[in-house]
Amino acid sequence: MLTSTLHDLRYSLRALLKHRNFTAAALLTLALGIGINTSIFTLLYSVAFRPLPVKDPDRVVNVYQILDGEFSRQVEGNVALLSYPEYLNYRDRVGGLSGLAASADVKLYLGGNNVEKINGLLVTDNYFSLLGGSSSLGRTFFDKECQTALQCPVAVLSHSFWQRRFGSDQSVIGTSLTLNRQRFTVIGVAARDFAGAEMTVPDVWLPVTMQPALMPENKFLELPDCSWLSVIGRLKDGVSLQQVQAEMQLVAAQMDHNYAGRKTTVNVMPGSYLNSPEVRSEGTPIAILVMAAVGLVLLIACANVSNLMLARSAARRKEIAVRLALGASRSRLIRLLLTESLLLAVLGGIVGLVFAVYLPPILFSVIPEIGLDIDFKPNATVFAYMFLVSLITGVVFGLAPAIESTKSNLTDALKSTRSTGRVSQSRLRNLLVIGQVAVSLVLLIGAGLLVRTLQQAQSTDLGFDQKNLLVLSMDLTTQGYDEARAATLYAQLAERLKAAPAISSVSLAEVAPFSGARETTIDIENRGSSLSAGANMVSAEYFQTLGIPIRRGRQFTEADARSGELPAVISQAMANRFWPGADPIGQRFKESAGTSHEIIGVVADISSRQVGKFDGPLFYTPAPPAKLSGLSFVLRANGNLPATVSAVREVARSLDKDAFVSAEPLEENVRRMLEPARTGAWFSGTVSLLALLIAATGIYGMLSYHVVERTSEIGIRMALGAQRRNVLLLIVSDGMKLAAIGTGIGIVVALALTRVMSSLLFGLGSTDVLTFITVSLVALFVALLACYIPARRATKVDPLIALRND
Repeated sequence: MLTSTLHDLRYSLRALLKHRNFTAAALLTLALGIGINTSIFTLLYSVAFRPLPVKDPDRVVNVYQILDGEFSRQVEGNVALLSYPEYLNYRDRVGGLSGLAASADVKLYLGGNNVEKINGLLVTDNYFSLLGGSSSLGRTFFDKECQTALQCPVAVLSHSFWQRRFGSDQSVIGTSLTLNRQRFTVIGVAARDFAGAEMTVPDVWLPVTMQPALMPENKFLELPDCSWLSVIGRLKDGVSLQQVQAEMQLVAAQMDHNYAGRKTTVNVMPGSYLNSPEVRSEGTPIAILVMAAVGLVLLIACANVSNLMLARSAARRKEIAVRLALGASRSRLIRLLLTESLLLAVLGGIVGLVFAVYLPPILFSVIPEIGLDIDFKPNATVFAYMFLVSLITGVVFGLAPAIESTKSNLTDALKSTRSTGRVSQSRLRNLLVIGQVAVSLVLLIGAGLLVRTLQQAQSTDLGFDQKNLLVLSMDLTTQGYDEARAATLYAQLAERLKAAPAISSVSLAEVAPFSGARETTIDIENRGSSLSAGANMVSAEYFQTLGIPIRRGRQFTEADARSGELPAVISQAMANRFWPGADPIGQRFKESAGTSHEIIGVVADISSRQVGKFDGPLFYTPAPPAKLSGLSFVLRANGNLPATVSAVREVARSLDKDAFVSAEPLEENVRRMLEPARTGAWFSGTVSLLALLIAATGIYGMLSYHVVERTSEIGIRMALGAQRRNVLLLIVSDGMKLAAIGTGIGIVVALALTRVMSSLLFGLGSTDVLTFITVSLVALFVALLACYIPARRATKVDPLIALRND
C-alpha cells in the first residue's frame, strides 16, 4: 500500500510539472481560497484561543462568574468580572491554584508640561510572578508587597513606554510620576517581551490597592458585589482545570448565601485574550458569519479548480481509457486522480501560508486606533488547520472530476473521438460555473448592503446641525475634584468660552452626541410602570447650540436649572409613544430613582446614539449648577475648527494647567461610531470581489477549454459562411446563459440569507432593490468580460487549419 501511494505521488508530481500552465492556475486559485480561509482562522484563533504569551501558558486559566437570579450588582466592565472581596475569597480558599491574580484597566493622566492620557493597568502584587514576567531594569512588585490600600504608590513601566516617554533613560528608577495628581515612584521597567494577559500592552502597571487614589469617585476595593476585576490563575502541577473549577464552585456557593436570590456558576477557561462568556456570546455569531464568508470563497475556488480538472481530464481520456483497457480498476484510477488533487491542494495550502503570515496584521492595521499587540505568527494549530482544510479541499474539488473521468467510453476514447457538443452538454461543468456565480453574487449582495448602509448612515439627517460642533471634556472626577470645585471651574470655563470670539454658543451635556447613552425606567400614571426611555442632563443652551427644533412648549431656562423641581423636555418619539394623540405638556412622570418631572416642552427627534437611527423615547432634564462634574461642553464654533480646538484647549488649561483636556470636532465621534461599519464594508467588499474574480476566472477557463474543444466545429461554421460576430455571439451566449442562471439562483438565496443582516443595516431593508439590481448588473458585466475574451479568440480560428488538424 505504501509503495503504491509513493508511486501515485511521484506520478502526480510529474504530471503537475508537465502541465505547468494548469498547475499554476490551479495553485493560484487554491492559494487564494485556502490562504484567505487560513488567514481569518489565524486572526480569530489569535484573539480568542491562542495561549497567552507568558511562562507555561498551558497552566494559565481565566476565571469568570456567570450570575443568575434576581439581585442588584454594580457592573464596571462586564458582569462576568469579579469584585475584590470575591477575588480574595477565591485566592485564599482554592488549593488547586499556585496563584490567583487580578487586574483592571484604569484611566491615567500623566502630569507635566504637557498632560498626557496613558493606558494603565491596576494589578495585584503577584501579577508578574504568576505570569513569569521579569524586569529589564529595576524590579517588579514583590508578592504580598501591596496588601494595604493606599500604602504602595509604586509603578512599573512597560518597555515601549519607557523608550517613548523617557528615551530609554537608565536613571528612571526612583523618579516620580504624577498620575491623576497622585505621585508614584518608578521601581522598574518590564522586560521587552512581557505583555501580560492584555491584548493592549499598558504603559504602566500600578498596585490594585491604589485604586481609591486613582479613581476617587469609586470605592471599588470596598464593594463586595461589584464586577470590575479580570482574574487569572495558574494551575498547580497535576491539577486539572475541572478540579479547580469544582473547588471554586464550592466557594461560590458559600458566597451566594450572602446574596438572596443569587446563584453563581464559575467558569474556568484556558488562558487567552477573549474568552469571557459575554464576549463569546456576542462574538461567536460574528465569527461564524466571517468564517462562512471566507468558506464560500474557498467553495468557489474548489468549483473553479474542479472545472479545470474536468477540462484537463477530457484531454486525458485516451490515457485513462488505455489504463482501463489494460485491466486497471476504476477505483484504482479514482485513487490516482484523487492523489493528484490532494497533492495540488496541499501545495496550494503551502503557498497560501503566505497569506496566513502577512494578512492578519494587515487586516488589523487598517483598523485605526485599535492599538493591539497580538502574535499572529502561524503555530502548530494553524498548520494543522491549514493541512485539514487542504485535504478537505482536495477531496471536494477532486472527487467529482475523478469519478467523471473514469466514465469514458473506451471505444470513442481510444479512437480519439473529439466531442463537438455544445457547452450545455457538460452538465457537471455547467453546474459548477452556475454555483460559482450564485455564491459570489450572495457575497456581493451582502457586501453591497453593508456599503449602502454605510453611505446611508454618512448622509443621513441627524436631526441637528453637526457642522462646526465640538466637544470639550476634562474628566474632573479622576482628578480629585469634588462637586463644589468642579462647579466653580465649569462656571469659570463657561464664561471664558462664551467670551471667546471663535465660539458662538456654549452648552453642557451629561452625554454628548455619539459618546454613549443613559437608559432609565420611568413610571407614568395610568400608562404603565418600568417603561424604558433614554435620559440626558443638559444645560439651558443645549437645544440652541445643536439646533434642535422645539415642537411644542418651551425649552429650559437658567431658573429651571437652579430650581429643585427638574422639569423635563421630551422627544417627539417619547410623546408619540406614551401620549399618542394627546398633549404631553403639563403631564408628569417619575424615574425609577424616585425623581418626578413635569413636561414643559417637546423637541424634534435626533440621532445622537447610533448613526442612521433616531434615538426613540428620550427626555432631557436641566443640569443643576452644583452638579457639573462629569459633564461635557458642546460648543458651536464660528468656523476654522482646527484653530478653535487649539484655542479651546488653551482656555481650559489656563484654569488648571495640570488637567487633561480633550477637545475634538463632533464629527470625530461620528467617524468612530461608523468605524465598525466601515471596517465590515471594507472586509466584505474585499472578500466578495475576490469571490467574483475567482468565479469570472472559472467562466473564462471553462469557455477557453470549449473554444479549443470546438475548434473543428467553429472551423466548419466559418467555412460554411458564418460571420465572426455569429461565432462571437455563440460562445458569449453559452457562457452568459450559465451566468444568468447563477445570478437568478444567487438572488433567490440572497433574499433568504440577508434577512439575518437586518440588525446591521441603518435605514435600509435587507431586500434593498437598488443593491440587488446594481450588484446583479455588475456580476453579469464581469461575466460578460470573462466570456468575451475566449469568444474573441474563437473568431480568429482559421477554418483551413482547424479542418486540417481534425
